[in-house]
Amino acid sequence: MADKVINLKKTTAVKDDFEVSKPEETRETNDVFLRWSSYEREKLSHRPLWFLWPTVAVLVFVIFGLFAKSYFFIALVVLAFVVFAMYATREPEKFEFAVTPQGILINHKLHVFSELKSFCIFDKPAMKELSLETIKVLYPFIHIPTEGVKIAELKEVLGHFLPEKEHPIFLIDQLVKRWGL
Repeated sequence: MADKVINLKKTTAVKDDFEVSKPEETRETNDVFLRWSSYEREKLSHRPLWFLWPTVAVLVFVIFGLFAKSYFFIALVVLAFVVFAMYATREPEKFEFAVTPQGILINHKLHVFSELKSFCIFDKPAMKELSLETIKVLYPFIHIPTEGVKIAELKEVLGHFLPEKEHPIFLIDQLVKRWGL
C-alpha cells in the first residue's frame, strides 16, 4: 500500500545548479538563457551619526507615549527601532538570478512567466533594476538589481516571454534607496 504514492502537486522543483526539473516526456532542452548575481542592495556603511534622526524620532514618540500613558505604544516604537537598526546594519545578501524557459529564478525560487504580467528595466544612475509585474495582489512588483548583466541582452531575452511596459516608481522605494536601506 505504501508503494503507490501519487504526487498531486504540479510544482516545478528546482535543483541547486539552477536546472529546472520536469517530467521526462515534457522536458525541453532548457538551458539558462541568462544568469547573473548581485547584492540585494548597495553595500553601505552607516556612521553612528546616520542613526541620529531615527533616534530623535524614537525619543519623540516615546515621550508622546509617556504623556499618553500608552506603554504598549512605547514598546512597539522601541521594537520597531531595534528592527530598523538591525536591518540597516546587516550585510546585504548576494542573490543568484537566471532567466529560464519556464520563468525567472531568484536564488532557488522560480517565478513562472504565467504569474508575471510585464517587465520594465530602470536604467538610471540611482536605480538600476528590473521590475516584474506579477498577478499577485499583495505583492504586485518584484524588483531585481541588474548589476552584473547587460541591459540590452536582458531586454531581448525577456521580450520573448513578457511584454515591456512602463512601471511606476513608488515613493517608498525612492525613500528606501535614498536612506540606504
